[in-house]
Amino acid sequence: MEKEKQDSILTFLDARFGSTTDLIQKQVRSIKDLQLLDDVLQKVVSTISFEDAQEVIDEAAKKQNE
Repeated sequence: MEKEKQDSILTFLDARFGSTTDLIQKQVRSIKDLQLLDDVLQKVVSTISFEDAQEVIDEAAKKQNE
């Protein structure tokens, strides 16, 4: 389930903004909490720019590591 949610986030980012960076991929893969992954997906679908999506992922990755 975790990998599927991570894949969904990365697929969305690729479709919306073009290819993702290695850092973004690594950060998304570091998020293991299913609820946190759901939150990330909900937030990134409403972002306007890649930078906004990156902020959402940065925050989630930090929460995961707390």
